[in-house]
Parts: sequence; structure tokens; C-alpha cells
Amino acid sequence: AGRKADLSLIFAEVNESVRSYGLPRHRHLSEIEQELGKAAGEKVTISFVPHLIPVTAGICTTIFAKLTGDFDRIDRALRNAYRDSPFVRLRGAGISPDTKNVTGSNYLDIGWHHDSRTGRVIIQSAEDNLGKGAAGQAIQSFNLMVGNSVTDGLQNL
Repeated sequence: AGRKADLSLIFAEVNESVRSYGLPRHRHLSEIEQELGKAAGEKVTISFVPHLIPVTAGICTTIFAKLTGDFDRIDRALRNAYRDSPFVRLRGAGISPDTKNVTGSNYLDIGWHHDSRTGRVIIQSAEDNLGKGAAGQAIQSFNLMVGNSVTDGLQNL
């Protein structure tokens, strides 16, 4: 929902409520599909429905994908992908991340589940959209550009 001036977004209107927004085509959908397509090496089409929740900071995601192999491969793949990422914390199979554990930090927490009924893997994440999602990510990018350690200036968040 961002920080735009809109009566429907003031605290009195959103308090004690959760609602989706940006349907059917959220403004970031094109860039999400673009980057997923680059990673997949083919065109990717997804559904993306964000929800507005009345908290100071925090984003949770829930991603569903068809499981095409052994569920244990998910754990190995995530640990391999993020082994050199000091601000990504893999919570593990069967654990859902929580915004209260990342608020005010530069951490991204990830958990995953197997839904044997549908044959899907469910991957969830939580981050502070003002820290990790904005300022912290900018500092990390700057550090990479100038050759600093990716953790410089972020260790105490």
C-alpha cells in the first residue's frame, strides 16, 4: 500500500482489519515475473496478492509450488542457496516465520512446509519492509558496490 495519502489507508480505516490490495495486477508483478523468469530460464506467470495489515513494519509471503521431487531436497536447496547470506535465517521445515522476530532488523526468515494432500511445497518468509526491505537492502547493495563486507553497518540492527 506504500505511503501514499489515501483516506482508505489511514489507521482508523485499517486498524483491526486485513485486506488484499493491488488486484488483479499489483504494480510489482511485472518485475517479480521478470526476475523469476531470469532464474528459471523461461517465461514465468504467477499470481501475487499482497495484503495490508496494520503493523508498523513487516511483510510476510506465502509461496505455493508443485513439488516435483523429494521434499528433503527443499531443505538442501535452500541451505545451499543461502549459505553465504548472513542476513537470511532458515527456520526449517514445518516452521512458519513471524514478523515479530525480524522487526527492526535486517533479517529475512524463511520456513517451509509440505502439503502432501495437494502435492505442494509452501515456502514462507518474513522481513521488516523498512529495514531489510528498504534501508538495509540499500546498505547491502552499497557495500557490494564499493567492495565492503556485506554486513558493514548492519551488524547491530
